[in-house]
Amino acid sequence: ECNKLVGLLAFAKNIEPSFYKSMVIKYGSDNIYKLQKQKDK
Repeated sequence: ECNKLVGLLAFAKNIEPSFYKSMVIKYGSDNIYKLQKQKDK
């Protein structure tokens, strides 16, 4: 579930930066960062 969100965000960052920004604002950049760190493990 977490990976799905991270994949969506990575996709959104490339395709739709404004959507990505709204997600960062909604979830908080530290939460996004944590999700990405979890994915990298």
